[in-house]
Amino acid sequence: MKKLVIISTIVIGVLTSAFAQETTPASNSPIKREAREDMLLMNFNWATILNTGDSVNVEPYSWGYDLMLMYDVPIQSSNFSFALGGGLGIANYYTNAEIQSRTTLEDTLTLQSFFIPVDGTRDIKRNKLTITYADIPFEIRYRSNPDKHGYSWKFAVGAKVGYHLQTKSKIIENSKKVKTYDFPNYEKWRLGLNMRVAYGRVGVNAFYSASSIFDDGKGEAINPFSVGITLMPF
Repeated sequence: MKKLVIISTIVIGVLTSAFAQETTPASNSPIKREAREDMLLMNFNWATILNTGDSVNVEPYSWGYDLMLMYDVPIQSSNFSFALGGGLGIANYYTNAEIQSRTTLEDTLTLQSFFIPVDGTRDIKRNKLTITYADIPFEIRYRSNPDKHGYSWKFAVGAKVGYHLQTKSKIIENSKKVKTYDFPNYEKWRLGLNMRVAYGRVGVNAFYSASSIFDDGKGEAINPFSVGITLMPF
């Protein structure tokens, strides 16, 4: 956790410094700094995993959180802009399964990872899997002209490239808490598609990871998916 705090602090510090350096644009620039919006985004998500099979259940109260700082660049005098930034993405999955790694009859040399339902006779109170990424989001944005209240409709489509920072599980069984951090075969990079619709400073978002949690050929092809609420303070 200390590493995650340090990394997120560095990312936020660097991006904030970059934003601050351009608070006063050159007088001959057609892009005015105050036209840039939605630079801090906070997503509060409902999270799940697709393609896990019928025997694995992801609980509906699984949740995630994204914090992103993005540099918004208006495209000349149009209603469109381009945004690029950095951030941190965390997803907590509550399931009835645990990750197991083993060889298969088809491939006895390669260790592969699977979500395997836990034995129903075990007294498990909680089973949580947490995955954390450092993300580089980029998107194309459209904003309508402000209405009489000064608010705009906003639409954004884009993608996120993420680097896997940590995966850990926490199982509470028979009043004992067991944490595991050492999981093989995790895909270090992810690429996903995201979209957002907002009015003013509040919106809804969706994200689909085109990359599986596990390395290609070393585990199940399962893909994270999330939808949630976005807050954009500035």
